[in-house]
Order: sequence, then C-alpha cells, then structure tokens
Amino acid sequence: MALPNALLINLDRSPERLTFATEVLSQSGISFKRVSAVDGSQMSDEEYQTLIEQARSSKKWFRHLTKNEICCLKSHRLCWQTIVDENLPYALVFEDDLALEATPDLVIPAIETVIQSDVEWDVIKLSRCHQKRIYSISLDQGYSLHHCVPQPIDATASLISLSGAKKLLAMSEQLDTPTDFIMKRIWENDLKIYSLHPNLFRQRTHEEVPSIIGDRDNYKRLPRKDKIKVYAAKYRYHIWFSFNQTMELCLRYGISNYLKSMRKSR
Repeated sequence: MALPNALLINLDRSPERLTFATEVLSQSGISFKRVSAVDGSQMSDEEYQTLIEQARSSKKWFRHLTKNEICCLKSHRLCWQTIVDENLPYALVFEDDLALEATPDLVIPAIETVIQSDVEWDVIKLSRCHQKRIYSISLDQGYSLHHCVPQPIDATASLISLSGAKKLLAMSEQLDTPTDFIMKRIWENDLKIYSLHPNLFRQRTHEEVPSIIGDRDNYKRLPRKDKIKVYAAKYRYHIWFSFNQTMELCLRYGISNYLKSMRKSR
C-alpha cells in the first residue's frame, strides 16, 4: 500500500530543528513535505489585538492565546487545509520537536496497521498515549487504539483523515484555543480521535530543545484582581470541558460501559 503523505511544520528560523526531525523521519522511512510555519515573532501588535477581539466572544478558552500559540494553530491549519485541498484520504502531520520512541523499522508497519483496520477515525495520535486509557480497540501486530481521558495535551505526531481535517478546520476558525486542546473537544463535529499504543514518537523535552511557544503562564503574574478573573474563567472552562466530554463518552459508549471502563482504568 502507498504510504500516507507526511507534512512537517518547521519555522524558517529553526534549521537545527529541521535537521533533527529530518533524521528522525528518515530513520523511520518517512519522506515528507516541509510546511513553513507561521512565525509569531512576525505578527504585529495590531494584528494580535484584532485576533484577540475576534476570539473573545467564543469563551471556549479561559485566556487569550499568545502570539506563538495562535501561529502554531495557524501552522496546523495549513496542514489540515492541504489535506482538504489535495483531497488526501489521510496524511501524517508532524511538529519539528519530535523524537522516536519506537524502533525505527516498526513505525511504517504500525501506521499501515491503523490504515488497514476497519476502525472509523478522524485523528490518530502517535505520541503520548500514557494517560488513563479506556475503550481499547485491538489491532494486528500487537497494536491498539485507545480513547484517553483526558486526551493527551500533545500535537507532536498525528495521522489525520480527510474527514478529520475538515472537522478540525471548522473547529478552529476563531483561533481561540491551543491546537492540542482543540483536538480534545470530541463532542464538536463528532470528532473521532484515538491514541495508538505503543507510542511511535514523543515530544522532545525542553531540556533537549527550547520551547518556541514560550511563556503560556503569564496570567499567573497578573495583578491579584485580574488573576482572580482568569482563574475563575479557567475553572469554568474545566467544568464545561469535563461535562461535555463525559456526556459525549456516555452517548457514544453508554453510561454503564463508561463507568465500567473508568473503574478498570484506575
């Protein structure tokens, strides 16, 4: 079978990341197309303020995104749009801070196993499947798909279908939520997302490579009154998210199966 197209997100000013990621994917037998990432350092303050005002009304995230978070999302949207524009049945999408977790010669067979399965999916995460795993689906070659609760906060390596790309584009139009958290909103557009186990890739640590996203916790240093407002919005978000996620899982799998799976996964 033909291997899926692969897209690697990389900033023009990060050639060392490109070199490392190229070596990782080359070892795995994956050729890729480089996608020039949208650079937050090039975003003007005027454009940033406009985007913040546009996103303010959605209330799907508890704080304003940073410039780099917005541009990270824009970069992923470029990949999702490529899948749609080229009518690709599926494609691999990588960030440039990935590293191998599996043996290199097992990567392609694992991806082929997913593609050849009869499971209906929109997104398959290929990294960080190490949280609470429920609703397992066994595949050939000892692999399995899991619905994680919560979904991993990670967009390092994913296999995305055409239907998944369309859904993610629709869910991210307002640029109001970080990329990896958009992927967690399974109740929107009936997003079918699973994590592959064992992991094929991992995200490199900040000790291995400095983060480009930068400081996302600046709200913690706000004046006390403003900080209280942000934390209140954060708690409202978590309540809203947990409620919607639980309801969606119960609708998909049934209340009794949901509770049984949660008990087993503890």
